[in-house]
Amino acid sequence: MERLEADLQKALLPRDPNDERNIFSRSAPAPAVDESALFAPTCSACTRAYAERQGWQAEVISESLSELGATRK
Repeated sequence: MERLEADLQKALLPRDPNDERNIFSRSAPAPAVDESALFAPTCSACTRAYAERQGWQAEVISESLSELGATRK
């Protein structure tokens, strides 16, 4: 019963006009912080995995190597 009530409340919300629009997500390290260059690829991979689990298309448009060897996406 609780699940049905939650579904009904969600169905009654007005649609967001931006629901069908594309987004761009950028994962880049912070300037002068070496550790962030190692974390950025992980963050990007998590974002892509989430999008794919939601059934969304995810596409890497560009990526480059940092001085530490980690990829920037």
